[in-house]
Amino acid sequence: MNQENPFLSLILPAYNAEAYLTETLDSIFSQETPFRVEVIVVNDGSTDGTLALLQDYKNRYNNLTVITTENGGPSNARNVGIQAATGEYLMFVDSDDSLQSGALARLGEMVRQSAADLLIFGFQICNLQLQRNFFYQYPTAFLHSPGEIGEKLVDLYQKNMLNQIWNKVYRRRMLLEAGVSFLPFHYGEDRLFVFEVLRHTRNLQITEEIFYNYYMRDNDSLVSKYCADKFQVCCLIDERVTALTEELGHPGEAEKRILNYMYVKSVISCATNLFGRTCPLLHAQKRKALAAMLEHPRVREALRALPPQTNTKFRLLARVLSWRNVTVAYFVMWVSTKVMRMAPAVFIKAKHAENLAEQKE
Repeated sequence: MNQENPFLSLILPAYNAEAYLTETLDSIFSQETPFRVEVIVVNDGSTDGTLALLQDYKNRYNNLTVITTENGGPSNARNVGIQAATGEYLMFVDSDDSLQSGALARLGEMVRQSAADLLIFGFQICNLQLQRNFFYQYPTAFLHSPGEIGEKLVDLYQKNMLNQIWNKVYRRRMLLEAGVSFLPFHYGEDRLFVFEVLRHTRNLQITEEIFYNYYMRDNDSLVSKYCADKFQVCCLIDERVTALTEELGHPGEAEKRILNYMYVKSVISCATNLFGRTCPLLHAQKRKALAAMLEHPRVREALRALPPQTNTKFRLLARVLSWRNVTVAYFVMWVSTKVMRMAPAVFIKAKHAENLAEQKE
């Protein structure tokens, strides 16, 4: 890496990341690029050996910047990283994931040639317990205008290409000029950030090439950590993506039904979240929370108008929710949570059946 101004900035939030951070950093610093890369790690108030590990890497690599903050969560850490970055483009990497060999050189080459505001690329989920990899890709394309982006938006969302921040390369100036930042949520902040970025994206590059490895180290990670306001955030996500589709191209009936499907998937995730091991709610409180979801007008609307191609298992689950019977829904969501832990491969396939390839190692 030469000493010219950075072309690409990598931002990593790190909180008590000592166990996996070495693998992540090695996957970054082993990359060879014809341009300079700066790596910004925001140590989010770690209490383990994360800071000492980072200091060791800082002594070895002069393009590493370490910023220590009080613990404020990943949203705050990423916002700090955005403000500190100086590269023309930036990327986000989680502290327990990794980049594939040659990723940075190839991604940098693509955005240099296209001058795109945003680049979306493929990734793989590596389930370490099952020793299976699940691949997520979208056909290579270049979208030259917001109108063209609008035509692909709902399909990209359904194909699980918009839920993450780390399978993208962003023009930094666009983020700064638009004032895009992460909201202080512990769930859904990635999608909300991406939707806001897309509001200001003038052109979008998509490549089907895979460059990022997301590691699923524990089957319990399928059931996300309990979040008290998860349903409210899911509703906000639905509002934002619906508004975005209208802003970029006025979706037709088919697109609206797909958005219904995506919203119902989120609602099911909120329901199963009540039965995760970190949920502190008592039985009666869980029933009350579930009843509020089942009676929500947007949930009832979405359940009535799913896409005709919706798979049978999902349609049956949606039918159960449409009955608005709390006792039945409670039992079904409890069973579904157990299935996630016992048969995670089945769950992953069902969740993203629209865009998923699998390879057993």
